[in-house]
Amino acid sequence: MAVVQISKIQHRRGKIGSSDLPQLATAEIGWAIDTQQLFIGNGSVAEGAPAVGNTEILTQNSNIFDLLGTYTFKGNTGATVQTGEFSTNPVARTLQQRLDDIVSIKSFGATGDGTTDDTLAIQRAIDEVFLNSGDKFYTSSRRTLKIEAGTYKITSTLYIPPYATLVGDGKEKTVIRMFTNNTPSFATIDGTSTSGNRITYANITNSSRPKYIFIEGITFDLDTTVTEVDGMFTVDCMTESTLSRCKFKGNFTTRQGNVSNITKGINIRGLGATTSENNLFENCEFENLTYGVYSKYDVQNHNIKECFFNFCHTGIDLARDSSGSGSESQGPKYFTISNNIFDKVDDYAIAIHGTTGKSIGHTTNNNTFIDVSNNSNGPNSPQTSVILFGTVLNSSVNDSFQREEYINDDSYSEVPFLPNIEGYNYTHSRVQEKTLDEQNGPTLFTKVPFTKNTIAYIDYVLVKTAGNVTTRTGRITLTITESTVDVTDSYRHIGSNDGNVTFTALMDDFDSTAGNETVRVLFTNPIGDGIATVRYSVSYFA
Repeated sequence: MAVVQISKIQHRRGKIGSSDLPQLATAEIGWAIDTQQLFIGNGSVAEGAPAVGNTEILTQNSNIFDLLGTYTFKGNTGATVQTGEFSTNPVARTLQQRLDDIVSIKSFGATGDGTTDDTLAIQRAIDEVFLNSGDKFYTSSRRTLKIEAGTYKITSTLYIPPYATLVGDGKEKTVIRMFTNNTPSFATIDGTSTSGNRITYANITNSSRPKYIFIEGITFDLDTTVTEVDGMFTVDCMTESTLSRCKFKGNFTTRQGNVSNITKGINIRGLGATTSENNLFENCEFENLTYGVYSKYDVQNHNIKECFFNFCHTGIDLARDSSGSGSESQGPKYFTISNNIFDKVDDYAIAIHGTTGKSIGHTTNNNTFIDVSNNSNGPNSPQTSVILFGTVLNSSVNDSFQREEYINDDSYSEVPFLPNIEGYNYTHSRVQEKTLDEQNGPTLFTKVPFTKNTIAYIDYVLVKTAGNVTTRTGRITLTITESTVDVTDSYRHIGSNDGNVTFTALMDDFDSTAGNETVRVLFTNPIGDGIATVRYSVSYFA
């Protein structure tokens, strides 16, 4: 048989982009020159083809999402799911549409490996999803950007525009780690910003300020080389937004008053009428920071709830450095601080600085304070009050202070009693109970702070069930001056006598500083008159 040499086999070709590839004959191959796609003719229906047309043959230039057709939700159970109006016409979406329902930070090149600088990739993702000029004014563009678990190294600030939603996998799972000193990790920006022109704090306008931002499930921390930052998250003129289940972790480890290197978790800033207001911070943690939440600006109506402050110098610090002019003329107002836990905080857990009439309207409610304001020396060595109200019109409601456990502990009888709340506040303690043994000489009953030229009250119910049986209800009034304390005990009783218990008071200087700081209230219960049980609460102006 002769061998025939074939030098070239020619197939049909054309351009899809201009005139479409022509209908190919049965099994005929055609090449789309412009898109570099390969097709084969289906053949006729009479020959058994399902339809007349061309079928694409997969090559490296094929779009597999188009070729694989559509996606219809079926569920993962045995039940039949109807997605369309009729069971015979289900809702079908392309795989590209289905996969794009979740926008991943890794689709923009972020690695989360802890060593690669992911700053540009993350910012590119934020810009393209929330600042894209083609659709940023449409609600459909305000999607959720997913930041998967991993440690994302950043070296400059990431800017967050209005309507941004960033969701991580949770605390200590998705970590944003800053490697540059004195640089915020996140800062909010004006809504008219573009990727090439970000309008930051000083130029944010009221009409396009950052709003409706939602950030959840992210840990913000610092590389060990970073020693100072004015706010890991700088909240600039932000409104109607939420930070939830986030963690802010700094490098503040040397306690006992060392605040030479300042690290702030959240720094809230405003510009007069274009201020930060109506924001919620919930279920967040603040650890190893100089200040967990800080603000000196005229911001208002913030809600801090169910957060945990641990190993910080000060938990929440407001109006400390307010200048009294410009955007700092009034300082922060109307913060609601509720259901938080403060543990191992050196100085004040909550400090409201300022002058009378400024930084007002703050409410602390149902917070728990453990080992706070002791400068890491333990509850038997208080250094400051737990809460500072340096201005009027603030209130503490149902807050719980571990320090109260040590007021009547006889092993700490020489411990100075500093008020739980210092400043403009009327403090009413929770109900306490103490057993009054039979004592002929004055013995410690309780302690109150020495707040000179004020009056403290102890409301009590005293019960004796043996000896001089009685039930006695009364109020002890302590009138405290510069050098004396006067005691008045007004009461009623049921029984043959009042139980013969008497109360006196002395002033003491337990911390060996200039002047008295503690008033010791003493009782005498003569031997043979019966043991008494007293339930009481203490009230005083701080």
